Amino acid sequence: MKFETDTLICRVTLFSRVCGSVAYHFKLAGRLIES
Repeated sequence: MKFETDTLICRVTLFSRVCGSVAYHFKLAGRLIES
């Protein structure tokens, strides 16, 4: 059970990092388009 929990946390962490990275790039693109 412990291993499954660790894997789940790992996936959630990775997912949130990817989402944050994508959101960051969209912000940069938005600034470039606006300017």
